[in-house]
Amino acid sequence: MNGKERVLAAIGHTEPDRAPITFDAEKEVYAALYDHLGLPTKEALFDRLQVDTWMVLPGNFMYSEAESLKAEKTALWGYRTRVTAYSGGTYDEVCFNPLAGKDELSDIDAHTWPSPDTLDFSHFSTEAAAHADRAVIGVFTWGAYFVASFVRGLEDLMMDFALRPKYAHHLIDTIHGISSQSLHDMLDAHGDGIDIVYMADDYCSHLAPLFSPAQFREFVMPYLTEVVDITHRYGKKFLLHVCGAVRPLLPMIVEAGVDMLEPIQTRVSDVNCFSGLATIRSPGGWCGVGFGVEVEGLG
Repeated sequence: MNGKERVLAAIGHTEPDRAPITFDAEKEVYAALYDHLGLPTKEALFDRLQVDTWMVLPGNFMYSEAESLKAEKTALWGYRTRVTAYSGGTYDEVCFNPLAGKDELSDIDAHTWPSPDTLDFSHFSTEAAAHADRAVIGVFTWGAYFVASFVRGLEDLMMDFALRPKYAHHLIDTIHGISSQSLHDMLDAHGDGIDIVYMADDYCSHLAPLFSPAQFREFVMPYLTEVVDITHRYGKKFLLHVCGAVRPLLPMIVEAGVDMLEPIQTRVSDVNCFSGLATIRSPGGWCGVGFGVEVEGLG
């Protein structure tokens, strides 16, 4: 089996010749691996590590080209970040939430939202073809909740869920309208060669979800179900990234039709799993076979 065949077999719950492998890391880790292994490119590194996947991100995924090299920059969605140092390198810390403290529905409408065509998918088909022996993962944008937490600020958004549900619905619906059109655009014009659609949407701390399962059903399930349905209509599989203690939300994630979960966090409450990808065994539970993942006690 090549990488694509191996991954698709695992997703389909048939036994591959070995457990598929996926890999991603921060830029500093890539640099250290290139240096340690004496490898010149990401392709060479993935060959050495026997990685079976290849992820493709849109141009302008987070920042426009003009903003991307600034120390403090404005993201595509209007929030701002600042380059911040830590012991292993640097990362972009959110430093400004444009809708923080702005509690009227009109404030949402007045915000400068990106056009769906801001995201550049023009390289997707070429890159997918160049890595056709691997399972190609296409990224469109983050989930509407995740984006809302940056634009609104997490504390205000949690108060919206509890006290201002109309505001929360309007904010999430506005973001979802843009992101779902971007997904359609990606798959319509540049979907050839993409096997899996990826969306990150972090709902949890390492102890528990940040909001109740009832609020997940009210605010997240509608758009999550829709982007999964769009993905499946194009014949692709859907991969959802969620860090943290996601166990209480798993039944609804299964119900939404998500094919795979990416739980990249090794120490969380009530979830015993290694970093990687887990595949779903329809309503019966989660399958702990493939992608180097072990998930215990989930059905």
